Amino acid sequence: MKYVFLFFTVYSLNCFSCTPLRQDPLVKPEWYVISSYKKSKRVVKGKVADVETSWGREDANPRVEYEYSKIYVGHTYKGNFSKELTVRSPITCCLCGQKLEIGKEYIFFLIKGEGSAYGLARNAVLIENSSLELRVIEDIEKGKIKPNEAKMREYIYSEVKPELE
Repeated sequence: MKYVFLFFTVYSLNCFSCTPLRQDPLVKPEWYVISSYKKSKRVVKGKVADVETSWGREDANPRVEYEYSKIYVGHTYKGNFSKELTVRSPITCCLCGQKLEIGKEYIFFLIKGEGSAYGLARNAVLIENSSLELRVIEDIEKGKIKPNEAKMREYIYSEVKPELE
């Protein structure tokens, strides 16, 4: 009897603009905002002023398209304030790139990225769609939520949501 061994190499892709592709329906969406806030170096509200595209390499992926977006910061919720910053987002790898629109205002959960550019801990949220994020950030600022003490189990639905039945 012959045996065949297969060897797989697993590569870790540094994706700088990600959000969970599928959020667990049993976990309240607030948890994902708290988790993003916790791992972010900065959380800001800002407007996209300019976007440039370039190609580069991302670990095992030899050809990745990046967007470098210049952001004018309107409000800083976490981290040091600066009037503007750059966000680097891989567009063609990892299925998690997000194209930002010039002139639109977003909430950004930022992690340290490549060089002086920041990456996104989760996809940026258009300001008109950010009521959940703004409510959770406000609760954090008021001390109602302590991100470093929050546990996922505190944000599990106690009963099945109707659409899951």
